[in-house]
Amino acid sequence: MHPEHGAPGGQARDQLRAVKDYFSRNSGDWDAMYRGRVPESYNYRARAAAALQMLHRVAEHGGTGRLLDIGSGAGFQAAAASAAGWEVVGVDLSLPMLRRASANAPQGLWVVASADALPFKGGTFDAAMMLGVVGYLPEPVTSLREVRASVRPDGHLVVSTLVNQRFLLDRLSHVVSVVPDWIYLSIKRVLTRAGPQEPPPPGAPSFFAEHNTRRTEQQLESLLTEAGWRAVRRRGINYGRFRFMGKRLWPERFDETLSDLLTQFARLPGAGVLRRTAMTTLVLAVPTPE
Repeated sequence: MHPEHGAPGGQARDQLRAVKDYFSRNSGDWDAMYRGRVPESYNYRARAAAALQMLHRVAEHGGTGRLLDIGSGAGFQAAAASAAGWEVVGVDLSLPMLRRASANAPQGLWVVASADALPFKGGTFDAAMMLGVVGYLPEPVTSLREVRASVRPDGHLVVSTLVNQRFLLDRLSHVVSVVPDWIYLSIKRVLTRAGPQEPPPPGAPSFFAEHNTRRTEQQLESLLTEAGWRAVRRRGINYGRFRFMGKRLWPERFDETLSDLLTQFARLPGAGVLRRTAMTTLVLAVPTPE
């Protein structure tokens, strides 16, 4: 930890412990998550591919170098970055996750550490990558400052967050379905001769709902600005799934193709409104002068 930063408070420690315990218990699921065909898998794969494209742009101007992968998980994006020529050091709270990362990307160097207490000298890295990490951080500005101190003054950061809004294809699904849900469900009960049912009691919130904070692109950039970063490039990834009256009309792969096309359109000049209706925001940032 850099000397100007204090130790995290009790609530922050509890958050980090919950995140560590969850990913340690479920480390075996992440190999399947990245390789699978479920909608969640698409988001991870598309996010990693877009991040590697940003790193490729960085390398076109300054070459590859040392890359700090924070929250490296099962190591899939680290393996791709290593194949592209980056010297990867992966950091994660969870030792079981790092063991999987080591198996998937044996070229990397793996370190158990927290983003708010990085054990590296200042300016060690040419770039850093934080994919799907910021939402779990109890004190994101502190952690982003820690990353900034570990990266060279002319370095780069690729960072992503889930967005706290309904996504474009989900919005369109509600528009084209027309019939309000309560009318649709009432007709369904009549046709199936099913009597009214009591709604199920609310269950405990999922781990992700409780521990992964979603932010808009603007909110993410505000965190970056406060931590000493400046956004220079933005991407919107994954536009959700299209459904009619809650029903799938085509194979899941077609929704992914739609999202791929929308992602490309959102890169055009003036397409910021479209970009901000994606499920995931990806930002390339550079340190601001001290």
